[in-house]
Amino acid sequence: MFFWIHFRNIAILLMFLCLMTGSDVFAKTIKGTDKKYNKTSKREIRKRKGAKSNFSGEWKFGLGSGYVSDEINKQNISGIFGSAKINYGLHPAFAINLEPFVGLNSGQAQSLYGEFESGNSIGVNEASVFWTPFEFVDMSAGILNQRRIDNQLLIKNTTFPGIYGRIYFIKHKDFTSNVEAEGAIPTSYTMNSQARELEKTPVFYAQTLRFGFRPGKRLNGELWLTHFTFENLPSTVAKKSNTLGNTVTNNYDFDYKFDGISAGAKTTIPLYDDILDINLGARLLKNNKAPEGLNAGHELSVELKISTMYEIDLRPRISLFRNEPDASPAYYNSSEYGNSNRHGYAYGIGVVFNRWNFKLNGKYIDSHLIYRDPFQAHRRTIKLTLETLDVRF
Repeated sequence: MFFWIHFRNIAILLMFLCLMTGSDVFAKTIKGTDKKYNKTSKREIRKRKGAKSNFSGEWKFGLGSGYVSDEINKQNISGIFGSAKINYGLHPAFAINLEPFVGLNSGQAQSLYGEFESGNSIGVNEASVFWTPFEFVDMSAGILNQRRIDNQLLIKNTTFPGIYGRIYFIKHKDFTSNVEAEGAIPTSYTMNSQARELEKTPVFYAQTLRFGFRPGKRLNGELWLTHFTFENLPSTVAKKSNTLGNTVTNNYDFDYKFDGISAGAKTTIPLYDDILDINLGARLLKNNKAPEGLNAGHELSVELKISTMYEIDLRPRISLFRNEPDASPAYYNSSEYGNSNRHGYAYGIGVVFNRWNFKLNGKYIDSHLIYRDPFQAHRRTIKLTLETLDVRF
């Protein structure tokens, strides 16, 4: 605990230094380098990006179908989805990142406790301003996607409004080392009938130490260690999480707070020429505020990439997961695995048609309960998707 308190303070101090020194660099850039920027910077940016303007992006769309069934809930749904990633460079040190998405679904769902909600949605996966005051420092502010956490047992790929900063100790093509810090507001929506009183603003903090290596074209890996904290989670989050596996005895307040560690490692290893690669992954989770038997989670995965002479890749995958009842807030973690109080397996197969720029994916998830819960039951999930690969524009 002593280590993490100091690590958090150091991360906050580093972000403060980024703001102070970065603002000085920005002022000098605006005052002293405008002429040079007008003459050369735009040309250099175009040269580096290989584009004729500061605007770049990519899009994809697809079709999908899913089936979820247990003794309490049932869902059978099909739909279309699309997303885009748009980047616009305002200045050599500034850029706007926008990732809109749309999902239109139709089907049938039955949910005793309101777990399944309307599937039609339009929104953003990220909408942020990206700032690079130095080559080894960058920051983002706005609507941030929590894929940075890279542990769906803690947080799925949802968005929180917040600020994120990263400082590199080593930034080399073969090896990187950096520290990251994030402060955000966990999203939730409360109707008047659900709120007991005006509640405090919830916050989420994360501090990460990360190492990456890429000694070869196909050999690469990454290690990371994150300290996380949720504070002031509202009663509507607790009430919903009560039906998703968390311990909430009075239906409005979590029995345990959430402050702990998320760690992970992943690597790609070439096994045979350009034909066979293996991807290995591991994620660990522990909530220091909950007792043993309720506070831990892990996910282990193995995926093969088999390349054929027809420019078709086969990608079989298997995952083993366990997420104890109070390791993380169930409202924010993976609904695909059944949220909290779950353990089981996920099997998948992907077929990537590189020449024609699309892929097929299939997945089967078998999710059991760790402890008996009146709101949950053994669940099976099947998902099928057909989608394009990213198309640049």
